[in-house]
Amino acid sequence: MKTLSLRASLMAWFIALASLIVGLASVALYAGVRSSLLAGVDGELLAQAQGIAALCEWEDGGVHLEGAFETAPQLRLFGDATSAEVCVLPGLQVVKQFGAALPAAPADGSPEGADARTYGGDLRVVAATFAFPARPGAEGVSEDSEHGPSPAFAVRIRAGTSLRPMFEQLARIAWIAVLVGLASIGAVVAFGAFLSRRVTVPLERLGDAAVRVRDGAEAHVPRRGTGDEIDRLAEILDEAFASLRASVDRQKRFIADASHELRNPIAILQSATEIALRRARAPEDYAASLREVHDTAQRMARLIESLLMLTRLDANGHTADVAVDLVAVVRECVGAAVVPDGKEVEVRAPQGVEVAGDRHLLGILCGNLLGNALRFARQRVVVAVDVDATSVRLSVTDDGPGVAAADRERLFERFYRGEDTGGHAGAGLGLALVAAIAAAHGARPVLVDASPGLAVQVVFVRRSATAR
Repeated sequence: MKTLSLRASLMAWFIALASLIVGLASVALYAGVRSSLLAGVDGELLAQAQGIAALCEWEDGGVHLEGAFETAPQLRLFGDATSAEVCVLPGLQVVKQFGAALPAAPADGSPEGADARTYGGDLRVVAATFAFPARPGAEGVSEDSEHGPSPAFAVRIRAGTSLRPMFEQLARIAWIAVLVGLASIGAVVAFGAFLSRRVTVPLERLGDAAVRVRDGAEAHVPRRGTGDEIDRLAEILDEAFASLRASVDRQKRFIADASHELRNPIAILQSATEIALRRARAPEDYAASLREVHDTAQRMARLIESLLMLTRLDANGHTADVAVDLVAVVRECVGAAVVPDGKEVEVRAPQGVEVAGDRHLLGILCGNLLGNALRFARQRVVVAVDVDATSVRLSVTDDGPGVAAADRERLFERFYRGEDTGGHAGAGLGLALVAAIAAAHGARPVLVDASPGLAVQVVFVRRSATAR
């Protein structure tokens, strides 16, 4: 089964909800009007019964209606369909009847109180019991004294009328409700179409922009300028697309630079082996060629290892949250470093300074900073660890020629080498690794002019501060 589109789903929900609300409202309205009209009919019939009861009197040993010939006009409130009968309790003997005969009273009907019943679907009958107390025939007591005493008696009066006029009125109301309901549903459908279009058109535009970005084109996600959720989504997508484009550009540059960097050592290897194999040579010549091949292979191994490390850092984006003694890592790096003759390394650090991170990666960071400083230092490199309440700052300072201001912004880019390297060869990945490892630890390396020389500083969050 084909899934409905978002616009079709919104329309379907609008129509279903509108139909349900209109249907329930119509049923409730019809039921309320019917109940009100029926209550009005019952009230009129009960009023007629009370009027007839007011005419009842005891005369000549029985119940009679005073001026019975005058009651007919009073029973025409609903036209000729109105009927009534007067029954004497007990026994329910009919003593007077007006209009058409009413259906027989139910055998289980209560002789007391008032009730209403419908017969044959359209005949409504209200029955009510009226009791009259005994009245003595003493002189001056009442006008009944001339007929002697009046004993207590009770009558059951039933008044009925046809409900056809009410049903006709209800039918007209039902048709009006249907027409109003259809008009309401039509209005809701029109509004639903407008609203669904207003919701889905911006989403379609977002989708078109995403398709253009997928195809490699520059695309700016359109905004409506209302600052609503759609505009917020557009901002998020713009940021995501910009990040994606930057990532793709970095990958392209990375692949191009890596290809270029690997092409040189491979060419050196091929040239060295071809020269060595052209003719027979003395053992010392073969040894020199092998040393060149070995050095080039080591350079390739370091380059590949750095590339793999950068790839892993790009994929993971974070490090383990483990307590690492940064001072111990620094001293290990200094102890393992190959310090050229005429140069020295000084460590200035307190004891037991912990940061959160990965010990192996921090070792690579310190080693790259120290190796870079030793490469350019004239005589001295100072490695310092400074601590305050919340941070730990690692500084590696050399007394070399420093870095030109134009190169400082790009010195941490991959494969970037400044204009003046002083004859020091390198792939341009050492400081890029430093920046990637620092970012994985929530830090960022900063270049500071040491006059003379250059200082590279990396500020970490102190472990005690994160533990709190």
